[in-house]
Amino acid sequence: MQATFHWIRIETFCYATEKEDLVSQTFQDLIGTDEFQCDISESEHGNTMLILQHMVTKQREMDALFKRLGTPLLENFIADLENRIDDDCVFYTRLDKQKAV
Repeated sequence: MQATFHWIRIETFCYATEKEDLVSQTFQDLIGTDEFQCDISESEHGNTMLILQHMVTKQREMDALFKRLGTPLLENFIADLENRIDDDCVFYTRLDKQKAV
């Protein structure tokens, strides 16, 4: 199978008003592993927030990620592909965290 992307970076924020364990578990479910980077930062209002990040570099992991996202969501990405790719050929999208939890 031909590689789709060189890598995928997945990132989410967990704000002080959100349940850290729920956001973390949902993030793990999406990426398919409990191995991810977690940084503590400060929001623009001065509250502590967590930044969860994971980099997918292997094609089989990318395939599994796309499978977890599901066909309807992937079809939406494909339909709007031109608007989601910038001049550097970087594909961007956002997922609704509230729907995921």
